[in-house]
Amino acid sequence: MKKPEPPPGPLTAEEYPAFYEQMNRLFADAKAQGVLGAAERDHPSWEKFKYRVAATGLDPAMLWHMVSVQRRADSRPVHLNADPNFQFSYNLTSSMQETLHRLDMKFGGTIGSGSTFPEGTRDQILVSSLMEEAIASSILEGAATTREVAKRMLREGRSPKDRSERMVVNNYRTMQKLVGWTKEPVTVERLLDLHRTVVDGTLHDPHHEGRIRTDDEVYVEDHCCPVKSRTKSTGSGCWLVLLLIDPSGRPAGW
Repeated sequence: MKKPEPPPGPLTAEEYPAFYEQMNRLFADAKAQGVLGAAERDHPSWEKFKYRVAATGLDPAMLWHMVSVQRRADSRPVHLNADPNFQFSYNLTSSMQETLHRLDMKFGGTIGSGSTFPEGTRDQILVSSLMEEAIASSILEGAATTREVAKRMLREGRSPKDRSERMVVNNYRTMQKLVGWTKEPVTVERLLDLHRTVVDGTLHDPHHEGRIRTDDEVYVEDHCCPVKSRTKSTGSGCWLVLLLIDPSGRPAGW
């Protein structure tokens, strides 16, 4: 694979005065503004950028430094941790915003109605999105499988070979069920039915499927050590997310 050509290095303190003088002049140049506007829309690599600029007769390195100044000014910082030496930022380009706007317009509301996509395409998008969500959720919950294998299983309708694949199938069936219930009222019976579908064949004790637990013990744990705590029951109106059994066989505690 070809190694990308590195862009021009940062300007030195001695170079900045001349740079700003040229930058002020180029801001009034129509060709330079066209190059800067295009770069803001698609954020090209240095290699693509310099060939694009070559047709204008302008200095690619000079314009690249202008693009860098513009990107830094428009960047949005993200604080990922407390380390002051670790800095991360991103740019939201106009092309990204255009794409997001088109997605909002086409996917607004439910995919099943009011969409600009043909009916067959809508169905394909819906099925694919449900599969992706089911697979991602299962992997987050600890399913030992890959996206490729899991999606092939769902598309082929193959029976799951192990508990991990069973988790994927259960999540997918649950989401299909939810799509059909979008206009139905939420009831305890429906929540228990969803729980029964989610944990089907994955619990240590299958008698817990679709049942409200009978104690107030909540298990909160990380990768090394479980911590058992207790929560006070709130009666018939309690949160079922704390009253159901998770696929590991313990009461749900999230």
